[in-house]
Amino acid sequence: MRKLLIILMLMVAALNAQMIYGEWFCQAQDWSLILAEDGNYKSGYSGMESVGHYFLDDYSITFQDAYTYNAFTYTLQFAGDVMQFTDQMGGQYVFVRVGSAAETLGPSTYLEGPSTYEAPEFASADGYVLREDHVKAGIDILELTIGERISEQEADALLNAWIRDFNQDPRAVYEDLDGLIELRDKLYTIQDPWEVAMLRALLVGSFHNEALKTPRDEWHEFLKIMYDHVEVVAFDQANQLAFTDKDLDAYLEYMAFLAALNTGQILTWTQEQREVLAEEVAENFSGLSLEEKKFLCGMDVLAKYLNHAWYEADKATRNQIAQGIAGNNVAPNLDYSGFSPWTSAATGSEMDEDTYNLLHDIMLEEHAASMNVLSSISGTPAYYYEVVDEEY
Repeated sequence: MRKLLIILMLMVAALNAQMIYGEWFCQAQDWSLILAEDGNYKSGYSGMESVGHYFLDDYSITFQDAYTYNAFTYTLQFAGDVMQFTDQMGGQYVFVRVGSAAETLGPSTYLEGPSTYEAPEFASADGYVLREDHVKAGIDILELTIGERISEQEADALLNAWIRDFNQDPRAVYEDLDGLIELRDKLYTIQDPWEVAMLRALLVGSFHNEALKTPRDEWHEFLKIMYDHVEVVAFDQANQLAFTDKDLDAYLEYMAFLAALNTGQILTWTQEQREVLAEEVAENFSGLSLEEKKFLCGMDVLAKYLNHAWYEADKATRNQIAQGIAGNNVAPNLDYSGFSPWTSAATGSEMDEDTYNLLHDIMLEEHAASMNVLSSISGTPAYYYEVVDEEY
């Protein structure tokens, strides 16, 4: 698991660097700050201005003035369109992204670090401590992987497994789970649905690859629980991409959504059609391009975002979403105000093979347009976890 953590941490670190670009304002201290993509900054604070270069390093940010060469380092935290600096004396400076909804937050707003409190201890040995927040982070990563909550019984089984492992090798388990805390905390800050989808796909693929190399009777409780919730339909081992049954269901519903946008007709799938299409995707998966595979493997996450955005949108916004995805082919007579794109199985006619093939080609060709529409929808939540939580 340690190699997987390193890969994911590097990916998330790159994402954080992208999120910080832009114009920020700290209301409490009347501090304006512009962070450019080239690493330069411009700061206005207490009637003084500073320009120079900034550097990111894990959870910290350092500013170096271009003229005085003075450097100042702060602990850095993110939460959507809010970021917080903490200086060496514990002083906190909360910034909101200019032009975002976060500008309505009051000056007393602050971010509490999710990993800084003293969590209860489950076990200790050789100077290492297994804490509650270690286990919680492991469960969060598992739930991100499967796209839903696990039961209390499953959580208890996972806890017992980690305590057993910890007693056998305290250092290894501590380092693995401590790494998961940092990874989970960074994942909470990702706003781009596509980036979340790709991270989830990487998680599923990496865990599945580990399972393929391990005899079934030696699987960790983590893998056992994962496979109780998801089934891998197709797998690209070279790129660590796993297409699951949940991605398949989301893919089929998205196809039905495209059918409605392009024809105005509600089309559904029979169970037999679903089974046949699952076999077809599995057989043809290896022949798809890498981008097509990525899109299919991200369907479960992307569908949750689109579902959320659609139900939060008014009629005019739904028309914009439909127009953005389907282009000029959007059906003019469909009443989007009451349309439910992800519950099409409740009614409608069955989809024939010609319609399926046509929509499949449209979907793979136009997935970039779909992602652009999704990322531009106002009101889309900053966190994947918020979308998932709404389903429980």
